[in-house]
Amino acid sequence: MPGNENDCLQFVRGFLTVSPGSLATRILEESAKAADPLSLVEIDLPHDATMKRISNRKETALILRWKGLIVSFQVIPSTWVTWIKENSQREGDKSTVDSCQVRFGEIHGTKFVRRTDLAILLGTHQKEVNYLLEMPEGFVSIEACPLGKKINHENWDELAVENLFRTLRIVKKSGKK
Repeated sequence: MPGNENDCLQFVRGFLTVSPGSLATRILEESAKAADPLSLVEIDLPHDATMKRISNRKETALILRWKGLIVSFQVIPSTWVTWIKENSQREGDKSTVDSCQVRFGEIHGTKFVRRTDLAILLGTHQKEVNYLLEMPEGFVSIEACPLGKKINHENWDELAVENLFRTLRIVKKSGKK
């Protein structure tokens, strides 16, 4: 209410003016949103890989650690595809990006290889590989980069990771816990 901005009972007065019917409708709408199924990425894992899911109410990512790499998989809405393509191709002050089209059976899309000069920080260059893949069930964004000292950060081979992509699938899981 105008003129009562500093009134500590302002919230209570506003709350009491809400009709119970509109409050009930709002609660039902919010609970329906929470019940929407989440789209999850599933993949057949090698025996020596570890996997973790990180999720919130609206999205879930799959994090894979394998052969000195950390690889994230995330289902993305089609409205993000253009934005991801544009940002994945941006080069920074000390980085270059090469891209090419890839296909893994029914799964196809774009591969982005970013090489960044980290000589000042790490004494080497860093290679990161990102994928924007389309499959019959939707779109998946994948980011792979080396982690730790046991892998060559500049020249690691992404072929082993790419061989897993043929087993990628998107499944719907209930948002209810």
